[in-house]
Amino acid sequence: MKKWILILVIMANGVAQAAIMEIIDSSGDGNGNTVDGVGLNVDDNGNVYITGVNTDNLFRISASTSCTTADCEIIEILDASGDGVIAHDRTSAVATDADGNVYVAGQFSDNVWRILNPINCSTSGTACNIEEIIGPSGDGSNPLDTPVALAVDHSGHVYVAGAVSHNVFRIAASTTCGTGGPACTVTEIIDESGDNNGNIISQPVGLAIDSQNNVFVTTQNSDNVFKIANPGSCSTNGTPCTITEIIDESSLTASAFGRGLVVDSQDNVYLTSLGFFENAAVFKINTPGTCSTAGTACTITEIFNTPTPQQAGNMAVDSADNIYFAGGNGDNAFRIDNPVNCSTSSTPCIITEIIDANGDGVAILDGPGNVAIGNDVDVYVSGGGSDNAFRVSGAAESTDLIFRNGFDF
Repeated sequence: MKKWILILVIMANGVAQAAIMEIIDSSGDGNGNTVDGVGLNVDDNGNVYITGVNTDNLFRISASTSCTTADCEIIEILDASGDGVIAHDRTSAVATDADGNVYVAGQFSDNVWRILNPINCSTSGTACNIEEIIGPSGDGSNPLDTPVALAVDHSGHVYVAGAVSHNVFRIAASTTCGTGGPACTVTEIIDESGDNNGNIISQPVGLAIDSQNNVFVTTQNSDNVFKIANPGSCSTNGTPCTITEIIDESSLTASAFGRGLVVDSQDNVYLTSLGFFENAAVFKINTPGTCSTAGTACTITEIFNTPTPQQAGNMAVDSADNIYFAGGNGDNAFRIDNPVNCSTSSTPCIITEIIDANGDGVAILDGPGNVAIGNDVDVYVSGGGSDNAFRVSGAAESTDLIFRNGFDF
């Protein structure tokens, strides 16, 4: 029996309901291409991209608001063979741009792939147009080692964080460049020296970009967050980027910041603390313009806190600025209603668990690591331990809906 959750919006004909549906399981595409360790992303057209972390592959699920594992159109578009010359090893991150192109990080192959809009291609049929846009050599002077986070800005420039090389690269927008030539324009914009004021960066694991194309980086070892002001022409080898540390461990009672990092429509920044050694938490940084750890302190608000073993993992934000995050070993995912004036220390935020370990009532959810928004109102949650992904229909909120304000779970 499927589990049902009340939708967020009162519709004209009464209260609608939102179903939880499994959209892929460990059998992958059902044609022998399996999936193990699941991450996900959703493009602007509602197509879902599912990563097989340990099976070294990527699946495309055609846009749908109602399909299930039994009838979704699931197509493998990348496997361990990579582009046929360079191998792909461990799918650690996936991102999309406004044109439907897909970017995939290979954590152990130390690279990033660009797959040109994969509408009619697959690993078993017409080959996809796959190009390596950065490899282990990074920008030629600074290496890329263990990429685990990707982001694409409004102009199509791609950013990748190297967790072991302790750096972030900018790859200039292009649909034709690649390591096989013509070479992409690759620039290292931050390295281990961080802001060059004694605040180092160690193991960057999260990336986000605001409306001004400022890049935010969160770390797991140095427990800090950096803002890199619109890095259009700066680099670590030339004109230095304007880099500001906006949070460190002393700024709040948390450490081991997670990969969860998002920016809302007002350019407020949200990040997660995993909860390895203390309570899992989610923090809001009010639009960080000129604040820093060295000058005027940023306004930081804790909006979620729970005892271990709950975790707070990757995040997403909908068009109404509601925040979503994966619960990791809590085997769940949460929604925080637009947290403008709420906190854990004053007016409580409206927080709803939108899916738990029961999954859809038949297929379980285990170890969710990613959440994403699709079709404006659907939330997708990946089960890294259960090797599957779910759609929670109507759990997100679109500003296009007539009755938006005042109606919650």
